[in-house]
Amino acid sequence: MRHHFPPPDKLGPTTHNNSLNPNQSDDEAEDEDDDEDEEASITSSHEKVLEEFHNALRLGKVDVEEFICRQPLQDRQNLDRKGTDGRTLLHKIFSLTGPKKFEQRKILCSWVMRKYPELYQKPQDDRRTILHIVAQQPKFKDRVSFFINEFPQQTSVLLLKSNLIHQIMPHIRECKAERVRIMLGLPESVGEDSNPPATKFLDDEHGNSVLHLAVLYERHESPEAIQTQLQLVEMVLKSCPDALKQRNRDGHSPYQYRINSYYKQHPHAREHDDIPLRDDKIAMFLKDRIMHIQDRDQTIRLLHGDVQGKYPRIQLASRR
Repeated sequence: MRHHFPPPDKLGPTTHNNSLNPNQSDDEAEDEDDDEDEEASITSSHEKVLEEFHNALRLGKVDVEEFICRQPLQDRQNLDRKGTDGRTLLHKIFSLTGPKKFEQRKILCSWVMRKYPELYQKPQDDRRTILHIVAQQPKFKDRVSFFINEFPQQTSVLLLKSNLIHQIMPHIRECKAERVRIMLGLPESVGEDSNPPATKFLDDEHGNSVLHLAVLYERHESPEAIQTQLQLVEMVLKSCPDALKQRNRDGHSPYQYRINSYYKQHPHAREHDDIPLRDDKIAMFLKDRIMHIQDRDQTIRLLHGDVQGKYPRIQLASRR
């Protein structure tokens, strides 16, 4: 008896479609389905824990240890496991939107970091760590400063695995100078490190040093923010005095870099400024340090340099 089979386009649905991977067995396909189900279950656990945590906060102050102990066993076991797309509980904590909610989640984040000290290094399936999440989103500025202030050494570990220093520098100007020093691996004072410039994190096309990035001009909302940035600049110079003389690939010293970044935001100001940033604490601090350099030619280059052609009204102040 001859059997007549319908053409392929008339065939009904099959139990497993391995057309994308003809070498994959049905058992392997089932294993993948099981893995996906397990990851979805872990993600669901993470979401439940966060939801219950927010609910508990509405009732008052929360003791995280006691709160975790009250959670179902399965949810507790999933705390340090990866869910869908390789996301951990920390990824969830840092990526959920809403600054108020993150403020509430800080104590939970600190508890997780202490309880599972290696978890922060685990990337998502796309290789993004929690530092990628906070550094590449301007709206997560508060999360960058929180992570650096609370976990500077862990931030340093993640920086060494990435090229994120330039994304986080705009945020670290509001961090505690001592925490930034630890993060950057800078010595407390000169002579403690054979390589004090601490340029191991920097790899950009402009050749900017840590000091260049620290002095970048930004519109600050308060005098306190300016003072915090000045403390950061002072800390970098204390650890790396020679950073004051380092010039980037555009030939700009940190002082000139500060002025350039100011005029980029205030393009009309140069027409009226006899002395750029006369009232700017950071520019004047850098200028004063440069004026104490014994080599007068070097002093002129660091104050004028390539900026002189663009802003001819910049003047070299007389020594006191």
